[in-house]
Amino acid sequence: MEPMRIKPISHHPLVSIIITNYNYGQYVGKAIESALKQTYQHFEIIICDDGSTDNSLDTIRTYAERDDRIQFIAKQNGGQASALNAAFQHARGEIVSFLDADDVWFPCKLEKTVQAFRTNPQAGFVYHRLRIIYTNGRFIRDYPKIRSLITGWLLPESIHHFCEPPAPSSAISLHRDVALRVFPLPDSFRSTADAVICLRASTITVCYAVPEVLGTWTQHGGNLTSYGQRRTAKDIERYISMARSVLQDKEYFVKINYPTLVIDRKRWEEQSLGLTLCTYYLYSGNHPNIDEIKKYRRGIRLLWWRLLFALPKPFGKLIHQAWTESRLHSFFAEL
Repeated sequence: MEPMRIKPISHHPLVSIIITNYNYGQYVGKAIESALKQTYQHFEIIICDDGSTDNSLDTIRTYAERDDRIQFIAKQNGGQASALNAAFQHARGEIVSFLDADDVWFPCKLEKTVQAFRTNPQAGFVYHRLRIIYTNGRFIRDYPKIRSLITGWLLPESIHHFCEPPAPSSAISLHRDVALRVFPLPDSFRSTADAVICLRASTITVCYAVPEVLGTWTQHGGNLTSYGQRRTAKDIERYISMARSVLQDKEYFVKINYPTLVIDRKRWEEQSLGLTLCTYYLYSGNHPNIDEIKKYRRGIRLLWWRLLFALPKPFGKLIHQAWTESRLHSFFAEL
Protein backbone atom coordinates (compact mmCIF):
# COMPACT_ATOMS: atom_id res chain seq x y z
CA MET A 1 0.00 0.00 0.00
CA GLU A 2 1.45 3.33 -1.05
CA PRO A 3 0.34 6.82 -2.15
CA MET A 4 -0.21 7.46 -5.84
CA ARG A 5 2.73 8.52 -7.97
CA ILE A 6 2.55 11.99 -9.46
CA LYS A 7 4.49 13.78 -12.19
CA PRO A 8 7.04 16.42 -11.18
CA ILE A 9 5.76 20.00 -11.36
CA SER A 10 7.33 22.05 -14.16
CA HIS A 11 9.52 25.07 -13.46
CA HIS A 12 6.75 27.59 -14.19
CA PRO A 13 3.42 25.72 -13.79
CA LEU A 14 0.05 27.07 -14.79
CA VAL A 15 -2.27 27.33 -11.76
CA SER A 16 -6.01 26.94 -12.23
CA ILE A 17 -7.92 29.01 -9.68
CA ILE A 18 -11.46 27.70 -9.19
CA ILE A 19 -14.09 29.98 -7.66
CA THR A 20 -17.70 28.87 -7.20
CA ASN A 21 -20.35 31.44 -6.34
CA TYR A 22 -23.96 31.50 -5.22
CA ASN A 23 -25.49 34.85 -4.23
CA TYR A 24 -22.20 36.24 -2.90
CA GLY A 25 -22.35 39.36 -5.04
CA GLN A 26 -21.17 41.55 -2.17
CA TYR A 27 -18.04 39.42 -1.65
CA VAL A 28 -17.04 37.83 -4.98
CA GLY A 29 -15.39 40.99 -6.36
CA LYS A 30 -12.88 41.06 -3.49
CA ALA A 31 -12.14 37.37 -3.98
CA ILE A 32 -11.40 37.90 -7.69
CA GLU A 33 -9.27 40.98 -6.93
CA SER A 34 -7.17 38.96 -4.47
CA ALA A 35 -6.55 36.32 -7.13
CA LEU A 36 -5.58 38.90 -9.76
CA LYS A 37 -3.10 40.59 -7.38
CA GLN A 38 -0.97 37.50 -6.79
CA THR A 39 2.81 37.87 -6.99
CA TYR A 40 2.80 34.63 -9.04
CA GLN A 41 1.00 35.60 -12.24
CA HIS A 42 0.94 32.42 -14.34
CA PHE A 43 -2.64 31.43 -13.64
CA GLU A 44 -6.14 31.11 -15.05
CA ILE A 45 -9.35 31.78 -13.13
CA ILE A 46 -12.45 29.66 -13.68
CA ILE A 47 -15.57 31.06 -12.02
CA CYS A 48 -18.77 29.04 -11.92
CA ASP A 49 -21.93 30.85 -10.83
CA ASP A 50 -24.43 28.36 -9.46
CA GLY A 51 -27.68 30.12 -10.39
CA SER A 52 -27.31 33.33 -8.37
CA THR A 53 -30.29 35.67 -8.11
CA ASP A 54 -28.40 38.72 -6.80
CA ASN A 55 -25.94 40.98 -8.66
CA SER A 56 -23.23 38.31 -8.84
CA LEU A 57 -23.49 37.77 -12.59
CA ASP A 58 -22.92 41.45 -13.40
CA THR A 59 -19.90 41.62 -11.06
CA ILE A 60 -18.28 38.48 -12.47
CA ARG A 61 -18.91 39.50 -16.11
CA THR A 62 -17.24 42.86 -15.47
CA TYR A 63 -14.05 41.16 -14.34
CA ALA A 64 -14.18 38.56 -17.13
CA GLU A 65 -14.39 41.32 -19.76
CA ARG A 66 -11.32 43.05 -18.31
CA ASP A 67 -9.01 40.01 -18.11
CA ASP A 68 -8.93 37.17 -20.63
CA ARG A 69 -7.44 34.83 -18.01
CA ILE A 70 -10.91 34.65 -16.43
CA GLN A 71 -13.39 32.04 -17.71
CA PHE A 72 -16.99 32.49 -16.63
CA ILE A 73 -19.55 29.68 -16.43
CA ALA A 74 -23.19 30.30 -15.48
CA LYS A 75 -25.40 27.33 -14.67
CA GLN A 76 -28.65 26.48 -12.93
CA ASN A 77 -28.43 25.99 -9.19
CA GLY A 78 -27.19 22.52 -8.32
CA GLY A 79 -25.08 22.98 -5.22
CA GLN A 80 -21.40 23.35 -4.40
CA ALA A 81 -20.21 20.00 -5.75
CA SER A 82 -21.93 20.41 -9.11
CA ALA A 83 -20.44 23.91 -9.48
CA LEU A 84 -16.95 22.64 -8.64
CA ASN A 85 -17.36 19.80 -11.16
CA ALA A 86 -18.43 22.25 -13.88
CA ALA A 87 -15.48 24.54 -13.19
CA PHE A 88 -12.92 21.71 -13.02
CA GLN A 89 -13.87 20.52 -16.49
CA HIS A 90 -12.34 23.75 -17.84
CA ALA A 91 -9.18 23.68 -15.68
CA ARG A 92 -5.89 23.22 -17.57
CA GLY A 93 -3.35 23.91 -14.81
CA GLU A 94 -0.74 21.60 -13.31
CA ILE A 95 -1.93 22.91 -9.94
CA VAL A 96 -5.59 23.45 -9.02
CA SER A 97 -6.31 25.93 -6.20
CA PHE A 98 -9.72 26.63 -4.71
CA LEU A 99 -10.98 30.02 -3.53
CA ASP A 100 -14.37 30.57 -1.90
CA ALA A 101 -16.28 33.53 -3.32
CA ASP A 102 -16.46 35.15 0.13
CA ASP A 103 -12.76 34.69 1.03
CA VAL A 104 -9.57 36.56 0.13
CA TRP A 105 -6.02 35.39 -0.57
CA PHE A 106 -2.90 37.26 0.51
CA PRO A 107 -0.70 38.30 -2.48
CA CYS A 108 1.95 35.61 -1.85
CA LYS A 109 -0.53 32.71 -1.67
CA LEU A 110 0.17 31.21 -5.11
CA GLU A 111 3.90 31.89 -4.92
CA LYS A 112 4.15 29.96 -1.63
CA THR A 113 1.92 27.17 -2.97
CA VAL A 114 3.93 26.66 -6.16
CA GLN A 115 7.15 26.69 -4.12
CA ALA A 116 5.70 24.03 -1.79
CA PHE A 117 4.87 21.72 -4.70
CA ARG A 118 8.33 22.24 -6.23
CA THR A 119 10.23 21.52 -3.01
CA ASN A 120 8.03 18.56 -2.04
CA PRO A 121 7.68 16.57 -5.27
CA GLN A 122 5.93 13.67 -3.54
CA ALA A 123 3.12 15.92 -2.26
CA GLY A 124 -0.10 16.09 -4.27
CA PHE A 125 -2.01 18.14 -1.70
CA VAL A 126 -0.82 21.47 -0.26
CA TYR A 127 -2.69 23.56 2.30
CA HIS A 128 -2.04 26.41 4.75
CA ARG A 129 -3.52 28.45 7.58
CA LEU A 130 -6.30 31.01 7.14
CA ARG A 131 -7.20 34.05 9.26
CA ILE A 132 -10.85 33.97 10.34
CA ILE A 133 -12.44 37.42 10.29
CA TYR A 134 -15.87 39.03 10.47
CA THR A 135 -17.18 40.98 7.46
CA ASN A 136 -15.99 44.23 9.07
CA GLY A 137 -12.44 42.86 9.09
CA ARG A 138 -12.33 42.22 12.84
CA PHE A 139 -9.96 39.39 13.73
CA ILE A 140 -11.40 36.20 15.24
CA ARG A 141 -8.47 33.78 15.17
CA ASP A 142 -6.07 31.95 12.88
CA TYR A 143 -7.14 28.50 11.74
CA PRO A 144 -5.99 25.93 12.53
CA LYS A 145 -4.63 27.04 15.89
CA ILE A 146 -2.46 23.97 16.48
CA ARG A 147 1.30 24.52 16.38
CA SER A 148 2.18 21.72 13.96
CA LEU A 149 -0.01 21.16 10.91
CA ILE A 150 -0.64 17.61 9.70
CA THR A 151 1.68 16.45 6.91
CA GLY A 152 2.52 13.17 5.20
CA TRP A 153 0.34 10.37 3.84
CA LEU A 154 -2.62 10.05 6.19
CA LEU A 155 -4.28 6.82 5.07
CA PRO A 156 -2.14 4.42 7.19
CA GLU A 157 -2.96 6.47 10.30
CA SER A 158 -6.64 6.82 9.44
CA ILE A 159 -7.28 3.09 9.04
CA HIS A 160 -8.08 2.92 12.76
CA HIS A 161 -8.24 6.60 13.75
CA PHE A 162 -10.03 9.40 11.93
CA CYS A 163 -7.42 11.76 10.53
CA GLU A 164 -7.74 14.67 8.11
CA PRO A 165 -5.81 17.85 7.30
CA PRO A 166 -7.67 20.90 8.71
CA ALA A 167 -8.03 22.67 5.37
CA PRO A 168 -11.03 24.85 4.42
CA SER A 169 -11.74 25.42 0.70
CA SER A 170 -9.61 28.51 0.23
CA ALA A 171 -6.55 26.75 1.68
CA ILE A 172 -6.66 23.70 -0.64
CA SER A 173 -4.43 23.16 -3.68
CA LEU A 174 -4.08 19.89 -5.60
CA HIS A 175 -1.59 18.50 -8.09
CA ARG A 176 -3.47 17.90 -11.35
CA ASP A 177 -2.85 14.13 -11.20
CA VAL A 178 -4.53 14.01 -7.79
CA ALA A 179 -7.40 16.28 -8.88
CA LEU A 180 -8.15 13.96 -11.82
CA ARG A 181 -8.62 11.12 -9.32
CA VAL A 182 -10.67 13.18 -6.86
CA PHE A 183 -13.07 14.62 -9.45
CA PRO A 184 -15.91 14.42 -10.26
CA LEU A 185 -17.46 14.90 -6.84
CA PRO A 186 -20.92 13.47 -6.04
CA ASP A 187 -23.50 16.13 -6.96
CA SER A 188 -25.41 15.25 -3.79
CA PHE A 189 -23.02 17.43 -1.79
CA ARG A 190 -24.77 20.76 -2.12
CA SER A 191 -22.44 22.00 0.62
CA THR A 192 -19.33 20.65 2.44
CA ALA A 193 -17.87 19.57 -0.93
CA ASP A 194 -14.51 20.99 0.24
CA ALA A 195 -14.47 18.34 3.00
CA VAL A 196 -14.99 15.67 0.33
CA ILE A 197 -12.02 17.03 -1.65
CA CYS A 198 -9.90 17.14 1.49
CA LEU A 199 -10.64 13.58 2.61
CA ARG A 200 -10.39 12.06 -0.87
CA ALA A 201 -7.08 13.75 -1.66
CA SER A 202 -5.46 12.96 1.71
CA THR A 203 -6.40 9.32 1.17
CA ILE A 204 -4.36 8.87 -2.02
CA THR A 205 -1.48 11.36 -1.78
CA VAL A 206 1.04 12.96 0.55
CA CYS A 207 -0.05 16.23 2.20
CA TYR A 208 2.25 19.18 2.79
CA ALA A 209 1.32 22.09 5.05
CA VAL A 210 2.62 25.64 4.55
CA PRO A 211 2.70 26.92 8.17
CA GLU A 212 1.93 30.53 7.25
CA VAL A 213 -1.41 32.36 7.10
CA LEU A 214 -2.07 32.98 3.38
CA GLY A 215 -5.62 34.29 3.30
CA THR A 216 -8.77 35.26 5.18
CA TRP A 217 -11.84 33.16 5.88
CA THR A 218 -14.88 35.42 6.24
CA GLN A 219 -17.62 34.64 8.77
CA HIS A 220 -20.93 36.32 7.96
CA GLY A 221 -23.81 34.10 9.08
CA GLY A 222 -24.28 32.50 5.69
CA ASN A 223 -21.51 29.98 6.43
CA LEU A 224 -22.53 26.55 7.64
CA THR A 225 -20.07 26.81 10.54
CA SER A 226 -20.31 30.48 11.49
CA TYR A 227 -18.67 31.45 14.76
CA GLY A 228 -20.74 32.78 17.62
CA GLN A 229 -24.09 32.18 15.93
CA ARG A 230 -26.76 30.13 17.65
CA ARG A 231 -28.22 27.23 15.70
CA THR A 232 -31.44 25.28 16.11
CA ALA A 233 -31.57 21.56 16.89
CA LYS A 234 -32.56 21.02 13.24
CA ASP A 235 -29.43 22.89 12.07
CA ILE A 236 -27.22 20.67 14.22
CA GLU A 237 -29.01 17.54 13.01
CA ARG A 238 -28.42 18.62 9.40
CA TYR A 239 -24.78 19.38 10.16
CA ILE A 240 -24.21 15.91 11.66
CA SER A 241 -26.02 14.27 8.74
CA MET A 242 -23.73 15.99 6.24
CA ALA A 243 -20.64 15.06 8.25
CA ARG A 244 -21.77 11.43 8.21
CA SER A 245 -22.27 11.60 4.43
CA VAL A 246 -18.72 12.90 4.01
CA LEU A 247 -17.37 9.92 5.98
CA GLN A 248 -19.44 7.51 3.88
CA ASP A 249 -17.92 9.03 0.76
CA LYS A 250 -14.42 8.60 2.20
CA GLU A 251 -15.14 4.91 2.89
CA TYR A 252 -16.37 4.50 -0.70
CA PHE A 253 -13.31 6.29 -2.11
CA VAL A 254 -10.88 4.21 -0.02
CA LYS A 255 -12.49 0.96 -1.19
CA ILE A 256 -12.18 2.01 -4.84
CA ASN A 257 -8.49 2.90 -4.55
CA TYR A 258 -7.41 0.28 -1.99
CA PRO A 259 -9.89 -2.63 -2.40
CA THR A 260 -8.17 -5.00 0.04
CA LEU A 261 -7.96 -2.48 2.87
CA VAL A 262 -10.20 -3.08 5.88
CA ILE A 263 -11.36 0.11 7.60
CA ASP A 264 -13.47 0.90 10.66
CA ARG A 265 -16.01 3.58 9.71
CA LYS A 266 -17.83 3.24 13.04
CA ARG A 267 -14.67 4.36 14.83
CA TRP A 268 -14.28 7.21 12.29
CA GLU A 269 -17.80 8.36 13.09
CA GLU A 270 -17.23 8.25 16.85
CA GLN A 271 -14.06 10.32 16.59
CA SER A 272 -15.01 12.70 13.79
CA LEU A 273 -18.61 13.39 14.80
CA GLY A 274 -17.66 13.65 18.47
CA LEU A 275 -15.15 16.36 17.61
CA THR A 276 -17.64 17.98 15.22
CA LEU A 277 -20.32 18.16 17.91
CA CYS A 278 -18.00 19.55 20.59
CA THR A 279 -16.56 22.16 18.22
CA TYR A 280 -20.01 23.09 16.98
CA TYR A 281 -21.41 23.61 20.46
CA LEU A 282 -18.29 25.45 21.58
CA TYR A 283 -18.40 28.08 18.83
CA SER A 284 -22.15 28.30 18.14
CA GLY A 285 -23.19 29.31 21.65
CA ASN A 286 -25.75 26.48 21.87
CA HIS A 287 -26.17 24.51 25.10
CA PRO A 288 -24.71 21.00 24.58
CA ASN A 289 -27.08 18.06 24.21
CA ILE A 290 -25.37 15.55 26.51
CA ASP A 291 -27.35 12.56 25.24
CA GLU A 292 -26.19 13.36 21.71
CA ILE A 293 -22.56 13.76 22.77
CA LYS A 294 -22.65 10.43 24.65
CA LYS A 295 -23.02 8.61 21.32
CA TYR A 296 -19.48 9.62 20.46
CA ARG A 297 -17.89 9.45 23.93
CA ARG A 298 -15.01 7.17 22.92
CA GLY A 299 -13.91 9.54 20.21
CA ILE A 300 -14.14 12.56 22.53
CA ARG A 301 -12.02 10.82 25.16
CA LEU A 302 -9.38 9.93 22.59
CA LEU A 303 -9.27 13.49 21.27
CA TRP A 304 -8.95 14.82 24.84
CA TRP A 305 -5.90 12.64 25.52
CA ARG A 306 -4.38 13.51 22.14
CA LEU A 307 -4.72 17.18 23.01
CA LEU A 308 -2.91 16.69 26.33
CA PHE A 309 -0.04 14.83 24.66
CA ALA A 310 0.22 17.45 21.90
CA LEU A 311 0.83 20.23 24.43
CA PRO A 312 4.22 20.89 26.05
CA LYS A 313 4.48 18.61 29.12
CA PRO A 314 4.17 21.33 31.79
CA PHE A 315 0.98 22.72 30.20
CA GLY A 316 -0.49 19.28 29.63
CA LYS A 317 0.11 18.31 33.26
CA LEU A 318 -1.37 21.55 34.60
CA ILE A 319 -4.50 21.21 32.44
CA HIS A 320 -4.96 17.57 33.42
CA GLN A 321 -4.50 18.35 37.12
CA ALA A 322 -6.98 21.23 36.98
CA TRP A 323 -9.44 19.02 35.13
CA THR A 324 -9.26 16.08 37.56
CA GLU A 325 -9.79 18.42 40.51
CA SER A 326 -12.79 20.18 38.97
CA ARG A 327 -16.46 19.42 39.57
CA LEU A 328 -16.94 18.93 35.82
CA HIS A 329 -14.63 15.92 35.85
CA SER A 330 -17.07 13.68 37.73
CA PHE A 331 -19.87 14.78 35.40
CA PHE A 332 -18.01 14.05 32.16
CA ALA A 333 -16.59 10.81 33.59
CA GLU A 334 -20.09 9.42 33.14
CA LEU A 335 -19.98 10.03 29.36
